[in-house]
This record gives sequence, C-alpha cells and structure tokens, in this order.
Amino acid sequence: MKSYKLIKQYPGSGELGRIITDTIPDFFKIFPDKYPDLWERIPNKVYIKSTDGVYLHEGEVCWVFNTNCTVTNFIINKIHLNGNISGEIFSSREAAEKYLVDEIMIVLEDTVVEAKNIPIFSLLPKNGWDEKETTSLELWKRIKMGRNIANWKYFSSEADRDAYITLHKPNYSTNQVIQACRINSVPTKIYLSIIKTLHEEY
Repeated sequence: MKSYKLIKQYPGSGELGRIITDTIPDFFKIFPDKYPDLWERIPNKVYIKSTDGVYLHEGEVCWVFNTNCTVTNFIINKIHLNGNISGEIFSSREAAEKYLVDEIMIVLEDTVVEAKNIPIFSLLPKNGWDEKETTSLELWKRIKMGRNIANWKYFSSEADRDAYITLHKPNYSTNQVIQACRINSVPTKIYLSIIKTLHEEY
C-alpha cells in the first residue's frame, strides 16, 4: 500500500496535511506520485532491499528469480521480514529478466555468448540429426537447472549449423561407398572397415 500526504494546497485538493492511499477510488484521479511538489510519499516500513538496489515496502509487488530459473511475483508482507524468500528479489520484472540475461555465459560450437539473449540453432547428431531452435536464455536456464545437453551441439547461426552438417553427416549409401572403393582399387578389408566405422558412428 502506498500513502501520500498533501504538502501544498491546490483547487479541490482538500485540507493541507490530508493523507490518501492507493486503496481509495480517488487515488487514480489524483496521481500523487506524479506531483511530488504537492504530495509527499509516506514511507512504509522497509522490509527488503532488492538485488537491483531498490528498497521495497510492505504491500508492494516484487519479482523473484527462483532456483528453477523462472520469474514470479508476490506482494511483500510481514512474513518476508524474516527472509522467507527463495531466490533473488527484484523491484520489477524488467530488472529480473535483465539479471537473467546478464548471467548468460555459454560456449557454443562456433562462438561464446555472454550477457546476450540471441537465437540458438541446435543439432542432435546421429539418431536422425534432429534440428531445433531455442534462445541463449532458454539454453542457459537448462544448464543452470542441470539438464543433460551433452549430446546436443549449439550454434549462433543457422549457416554454421548447416556447415557442420555438411562436414559431418554421411551422404553416401553403403553401396556407393563400396562402388567408390572398388573403382579406386581399395582393398576389400579396408572398405569393409570404413563401412563398419560409419555404421557405428551414425
């Protein structure tokens, strides 16, 4: 709850020293926070100082970055005086989301992403060479939460991912490999070993 005291009269303002709160209907007709020369904010008891350096009061909304990497909000009350909050606390959703982005540090196949939320192009070699898209923020959340991403490869551009596929994905059938080896007089033992290796890897 926000409270304001009238420190300078104006037509229709009422008596000097009048106190209003944001719980009354007239509050949003007056907008006292827009006229600090007329209305003085009466501070509530401070309960929490947010991670972004703002003092938050009872009845105000704050935002929390939880251990599961989600941003949620709640209204501050006396229970929170004892530190009954799990996660980083912020004065606004924008501040909480900026904190998430500023924490990003991911090593991709083609670059390192730091403090940026950008599109990410992922690839799962073998098993069909699945291609997906995500963002560096979502990928960072998975890493922070301990999700298994070891089998995936991540790129900052679709072109870099396509180049990797071109270089590593098998493009020839077993018969094509055999024909190429025979044409080039590759000994049977060697080309059978090549085919076996390809099947084991892909």
